[in-house]
Amino acid sequence: MKKTGDTIRFKGMACTLGQPLGGGGEGTVFEVLIPTRAGKTAKGAVKIIDTKKKTPSEVALIRRQINDLIDVRNRSKEKAKTSNSVSLTEFMVLPQAILEDDVGYVMSLVQGSEPLAKYLTIPKDPKEQEEWQQKYDLHRRYRVIAYLFERLEKIHIEGLIFSDLSPNNILVSQKADSSLKFIDTDNLRTKSNPFTSILGTPGFIAPELYFEPKRPDVLTIEEAKRVSEVHCLSEESDVYSAAIIAFELLTFNHPFKGIKAVGEDTTPEDEIDAETGKLDYILKPGTDNFCEGNIFVDKFSSITTPEIRSLFARTFIEGKSNPLRRPTASEFKNEFQRASRLIVKCPHCGEESIYSTSLDASGKQRSDSICINPECGQSINGQLLFTIYACGFEKSAEEVILGPEAANHQISPTILSRIILREHEEQIIYFPDIGISGDLKKVDRFCRLLVSDGKAVIEILHQLEGSTIQIVSRRGKAPVPVASQAEFPYENDYILFHSIRTKYGTITIKGEIERI
Repeated sequence: MKKTGDTIRFKGMACTLGQPLGGGGEGTVFEVLIPTRAGKTAKGAVKIIDTKKKTPSEVALIRRQINDLIDVRNRSKEKAKTSNSVSLTEFMVLPQAILEDDVGYVMSLVQGSEPLAKYLTIPKDPKEQEEWQQKYDLHRRYRVIAYLFERLEKIHIEGLIFSDLSPNNILVSQKADSSLKFIDTDNLRTKSNPFTSILGTPGFIAPELYFEPKRPDVLTIEEAKRVSEVHCLSEESDVYSAAIIAFELLTFNHPFKGIKAVGEDTTPEDEIDAETGKLDYILKPGTDNFCEGNIFVDKFSSITTPEIRSLFARTFIEGKSNPLRRPTASEFKNEFQRASRLIVKCPHCGEESIYSTSLDASGKQRSDSICINPECGQSINGQLLFTIYACGFEKSAEEVILGPEAANHQISPTILSRIILREHEEQIIYFPDIGISGDLKKVDRFCRLLVSDGKAVIEILHQLEGSTIQIVSRRGKAPVPVASQAEFPYENDYILFHSIRTKYGTITIKGEIERI
C-alpha cells in the first residue's frame, strides 16, 4: 500500500504523496501537490483504494466506476454553465482524474470544513459543553438538515443515488451558511445501474438492503418478488439514511436504539437489531423500545413541528418495511426550511425550541411555548410572529387553495408560512416557499423585512412581473404602494402582496406581524 513520500501518476504527471488525511477499509486518502499550468502547485487529495482482496474483475469494475464518475462531474459542470443551475461539484467531491499505476483517483481538497460527526458528539466537560451548544445550536443543525435533503434532492434529480450516506461522508462549512460537502463519492451509483449488494455504513443502511431469502436456491413467489425489489439502492434507501442522520442531529440518539437495544441486560446483537431496523422506532406509539433519559427525545414535540414528526413516522414506521411509503427528500427539505424560521431562544436561559401558538376562546393567537430546559421551564411569549396567509380577491382563499368544491365549506384563511421576526435582524421572505438553503433563485428572494423599535421596514429585492405590494392600515387609511422600500408600524398595518406566483397559483398574499 502507498505511503507518504511515494509517487503516483495521472494524466502523464508524477506527484508525491503528502500526509494521510484519513482512511478506512476501502483505502487511504493523502494530500498531494498538483502542478498547475502557471508552473505553480495547488493542493489536492488522492484516494488510493486497497485492492489486495479484490479479484481482477472487481478491480476493473472499480476503474470503470471511477471513469463514470469523472464523466458525471464533467457533464454536471457543463450543464451548470448552460442552464444557470448548481453543479454537483459545488457540494460533492467527485473524481477529477484516474490514477495510472494504482487504483484510485485525484480530487479537490476540501478546506474550511469539519466532519458532520462533530455535531453529534456533545463534550462531557461543562465548559466545553457550553461552547459546543453555542456553536452547534438548534438553528444551525436545522440549516444543516435542510441542506442535506436539498442536496440529496439535487443528486436524485441528476439520476444518481449516493448509496452511502453517513456523518462520516459529510463535511460542514465552518462559515455561517453551514453548507455541505459530500465526500467518499466513489460509491455513487446511477438509478439505471444500482449496486445489488449491501452498501453503506452500519446504522444508516435501509432495512430492505439486508433482505436475504432463507433458501436462495428455492425461492417462493413472494421471495422472488422481494429479491427483485431489494438489494438495490434507490432514492428511498438514500432518504432513509438521511432521515437517520437528521433524527440524530435533533436528538443525539439513533431512531431505533431504545431500551431494547442499549438498556440493561441487552447484548451486542440487540444493538445490531436496532441498526438493521428490526426493532421499533423509539417514538412509535405504544412501543416497548422507548428511550429513557434523553431530554431531546422527551421534548421532541418542542423542537419539531407536527409536519416533521409525521415525516419521521412515515419513514421509520410505515416506510421501514415499505420503501415506497417514505417521504421524498423534497418533502423533508421543505418542512425543515419552513420550521427553521420558527426557532426561538428562551429569553430566560437561552435554550432553543420551536415557537408554537394556538387560538384562545376569542380566536386570537397565543403562545403555547414552554422552555424545554427542565431547570427553567418558563413560558416563552412576546415574540414577533410574521404570518403569511393566502388571501385571494378574485377568488376566495378557499377556492385558490382547495378548488371550487371548497365554496360550501367554512375554512379559515390558509396559512402558508410563519416566521419569527427577531428585532434588528433582517429577514428574507421567499416565494413560492419560505427557505433557508442554497439553491433559491433571485426571483424567489422577494423582499426583506427589518423590525426594530416598534416599526418594520420592508424592502423589495425583486419585483415580479405583474405583482404589487401595498401597506394596508387597520385604521381605514388608504393603502400605500411600495415602490422599493417602506416603513410602517407593525401590529397596526399589514402587507398585501398582489399577484404573487406561488405553488398554489397566482394569488394575493397577506403578511401580518403580531406580538404573541
